Amino acid sequence: MQLNITTDYAIRSVLFLALRDEIVKSQEIANYANSSPNYIFKILRKLVDAGYVKEHRGVKGGYKLIVSPAQLTLWDIIELMEPKTHINRCVEDSEFCFRSKSERCRVHAIYLDLQNRIENFFKSYSIQRIIDEQAQVSVEFIEEVTKISVKACS
Repeated sequence: MQLNITTDYAIRSVLFLALRDEIVKSQEIANYANSSPNYIFKILRKLVDAGYVKEHRGVKGGYKLIVSPAQLTLWDIIELMEPKTHINRCVEDSEFCFRSKSERCRVHAIYLDLQNRIENFFKSYSIQRIIDEQAQVSVEFIEEVTKISVKACS
């Protein structure tokens, strides 16, 4: 399974909105995601339609995340943005499994196990978890730089 670039931009857009926790202009989101404003607008439209983001119109308008970052997972965004989320057609629908998901088909069982692991992995990462883990990395980096600076000055 390879996530398309639109999904990547959607994840980054949601992350940015969660970090800002205020109404943000689409241009700012596009700058953060390193994408064009028109492309981000299309992504934001899907996020609005899904109920994750609210659009505010007018001069001071923009977009705001309206779902708790702790409740919104990477899987939620992937499932919204990706046309298909299955690693193989046989785990997608029984009509595609020429073995009819038979107990005798070891390959189907392996694919299904992998599919479940992928889904559970992405479900385990909320937007808040990503923010918290990045903050911890930043704190550790600052502490390390401070130690190096103190040693250099001694």
